[in-house]
Amino acid sequence: MRQARIQLGVVITLAVLYNAPKFGEARIELDLDPADNSTWLVPVHTPLGISRLYNVVYGNVFYTVFMLLLPLVVLTGLNVRLVREVKALGRRRLEMPA
Repeated sequence: MRQARIQLGVVITLAVLYNAPKFGEARIELDLDPADNSTWLVPVHTPLGISRLYNVVYGNVFYTVFMLLLPLVVLTGLNVRLVREVKALGRRRLEMPA
């Protein structure tokens, strides 16, 4: 149970760290419409959201790492552990008295 909590904590932490910059990409501004005296909330890009370097690094590099490479490495590690355990189980089965 302790190991599952640690793993969940790591996943939540990585998810928050990955998505935190999204909050700096835009802000909400009030837009007054003089025609009918109404107020609208309008999302406006910040300099961070407009930055080409940010979009390349965050949108391409980080996305590739978090959505492709990290899951691939984790699944590979889990498969290696599973194969080792299956082989160890086969050896223990052969050593058991009939």
